[in-house]
Amino acid sequence: MLEWGDITDLTAEDLHGGSSEPLSEAAADFLRTTLEKGPLSASAIHSAAEKRAFSKRTLDRAKSALGIKSKKTKEGWVWHLP
Repeated sequence: MLEWGDITDLTAEDLHGGSSEPLSEAAADFLRTTLEKGPLSASAIHSAAEKRAFSKRTLDRAKSALGIKSKKTKEGWVWHLP
């Protein structure tokens, strides 16, 4: 969670864990790793992504770049690798 406060010298990379990797590439790596064992609910993916400070928009860009598919089930939306 981000809260407004004092001015800081931290960069977006610092807040993302010090990685120099662009956030969209890091989000793509996260999705690939998360889905390599099989389909997972979109809500579980969003929850895990939020803990890693990926915005919904960044996650959506990575999802699109990887060609990840969504399928509606009785339990809700499920994402899977192509």
